[in-house]
Order: sequence, then C-alpha cells, then structure tokens
Amino acid sequence: MTNSLTYTRLLIAVFMLAMRGFVWGGTITDVLNVEIVGSRASYGDWSVKSSRSTAIYAGHSTGKNSIQLRQSENKSGIITTTSGGKARKISVTFHSSTSSTSNRILNIYGKNQAYTATTDLYSNTSSKKGELLGTITYGKTTELSISGDYTHIGICVAGNYTIYLSDIS
Repeated sequence: MTNSLTYTRLLIAVFMLAMRGFVWGGTITDVLNVEIVGSRASYGDWSVKSSRSTAIYAGHSTGKNSIQLRQSENKSGIITTTSGGKARKISVTFHSSTSSTSNRILNIYGKNQAYTATTDLYSNTSSKKGELLGTITYGKTTELSISGDYTHIGICVAGNYTIYLSDIS
C-alpha cells in the first residue's frame, strides 16, 4: 500500500511540474515594447528582467511611442545579459515611423556567452559580437527563425539610419 501511494504522489508531482513547463520544457515568448524598456527623450542605456522568462534584456535606445535604434554615434541595440533559454525565433513589429525610402535592416546575432553592452554588437571581434544569424528587413520580413542553440541574442541596426519598432518578441 505504501508503494502505490508513493508512486501516485510521484506521478502527481511529475504531472504538476510538467504543467508548469519544468519537465518537458515549453515555449516562452518575451515581448519588449516601449512600455517595458522605458520611454525616453534621448538615447540612453536600460536593463529590464522579462516578466515571462528568466532573461534579462539590456539596450541602448530612445523613443516615446516606439523603440528607436540607430547605428551611428549611438551604437544602439538590444542584448540579453542573462539567458532565458535557447532562442528559437525573433519577431518584430515595425512602427509606422520607420522610413521606407530604403532597405532598413536589423542584424540578429547569437552567442552562448552574455553580452556586456550594446557596443559589443559593433565590435570587430566575433567573440564580442557573436555569429550573424540573419537579418530582418523592413517591408520584406518580420521574423527570423533561429537554427542552432544560442542562449544570448543581440539585435542592432545594420546601417547608418534609424529603425522604429513597436515591439520585439
């Protein structure tokens, strides 16, 4: 009798953990928008822990109605400083303020060590920058599926222009 009771309790515990996503894992989607990363009038650094995963995101951006990223003197972008797991897909919603006069491209980088600052994304050293996983182009694509096992992601503008994002997930 004791063995069957212990076995039943174990099954219930495993089931409860599975329902919470601990046993078989599960997909968790973090969404970053201007409300989460902070509205600011000029470019500046920020850091925020996601409310869904264990990831901690940091960045250098500006924006009151959108997340504004620019490469030039600001070297802005978004990075993970603490992993929330293995990244599988990046999706963006471009804000209507993004100019469609030329291709506006976001570079997506991945690596298995924490980023320290958004300037890592502009480094000539691949150990700082990570591997270029692909790009997302305004007016053409809004997501990038990630193959490989990368625990840290970096997102930055590919050229000398500004990109406005409503959200990133």
